Amino acid sequence: MISKLSLLTVVLFFGLKGQSQNTVALIDLVVGEITSELAECRKVEEVNSEQGYRWLYYRNDEPVLIEIMERGRIEKHVTWFFYNKQLVYTETVWMDSIAGRKVHTEKTYHYQEAMIAWINNETTFVDASTDEFRDLDKTLRAYGKEIYLAALK
Repeated sequence: MISKLSLLTVVLFFGLKGQSQNTVALIDLVVGEITSELAECRKVEEVNSEQGYRWLYYRNDEPVLIEIMERGRIEKHVTWFFYNKQLVYTETVWMDSIAGRKVHTEKTYHYQEAMIAWINNETTFVDASTDEFRDLDKTLRAYGKEIYLAALK
């Protein structure tokens, strides 16, 4: 199966790797393309219960998205997007299941395994020079590799 991911997106993604604002926009395009093609991906439901689910989506036997939902008073939904075998984007949404409103959201953008941008719950970019940013980068690098490798088994 040939991926519909356009050659232009791939060329732009790698051509602008040094410009983080442009790279964030290109990652958004890649994430949009992956999302729009999920129906064509092989979906594996590792867990699907009252407590939550863990779904993996594969294109040509490569994980492109891992989606995790933990149900409870606060429903925690996290999606991990992979491109060229590397983490490129995460999105976290926590919902109050009784009030039906978002209580926490954040997005992270990654290039060549490094977090290049983090948009926090207040929809502002977190300063990359902070310890908080560096700690999250380290955590996501490690966990992103771990869940990707686990998805390959």
